[in-house]
Amino acid sequence: MADPPRTALPPGFTIPLNRANRVLSRPMFYFALLWLRLLTLPPEPASRAGAAMVGRPDLADELVSICRRESPGSGCDELVGLHPPTRNPVQAMYRKAVARGWLATCPLNTARDYHDRERFGVRGVHGLSAAYSLWHLGPCLAPELLDLPFLSAVVAARRATYQCEAPHLRACTRQARHRLWVGAAKYDRQRAHGQR
Repeated sequence: MADPPRTALPPGFTIPLNRANRVLSRPMFYFALLWLRLLTLPPEPASRAGAAMVGRPDLADELVSICRRESPGSGCDELVGLHPPTRNPVQAMYRKAVARGWLATCPLNTARDYHDRERFGVRGVHGLSAAYSLWHLGPCLAPELLDLPFLSAVVAARRATYQCEAPHLRACTRQARHRLWVGAAKYDRQRAHGQR
C-alpha cells in the first residue's frame, strides 16, 4: 500500500483564532499565502503582477516606467510612502475628492483635521494622488494602502483603464495617460517650452 502524498502542511493544520483553534483548509491557507506574497512583492514585480491582476498585462511596462520615474534613484526597487508635499496641493485635492464623493465616506478615508489631510497626497511607487486614486481600490480604505507596491500597481492599472474608458478623457495611449498623470496644463506648458 502506497503512503499518502507528503505536503508542506501536516493533516489537520490549525491556526489559533479568537482564543480557539480553528482548522484552516489547505486551499484557504494557500490563498492567504498567495495574497501575502503579492502584498510583499518588490516594486517592479508588483507593478507587473498588478497589471496582470487587473487583466491589463499590456500596462506592465508602463507601470514599471512610472515606478522608475517616481522612485528614488530611478530604480523601481525601493518602497515609497508619502511623497514630499512640496508643490503638492494636498488640501485642494482632498477638498475636490470629498466634493466628488470619493473621500469622507467612512472614518478610514476621512481626515480628522487640517494636517491629517496630508495623508491623502501623492503616495507610493506609482506616484498616485491618494485623494484622486483611492476610490479605484474600494469605497472605504485608508490612503496608506497605496504604499504597498502591489496595491499601488492595481490602482494605477485601474486608473489607466478608467482614463481610456471615460468618455470625457479617452486617454487610451501611453502619451495621453502620461499627460493626465502629470496634469494636462503642466504637461502642455512643458511641451510648449521644449521640456517634453
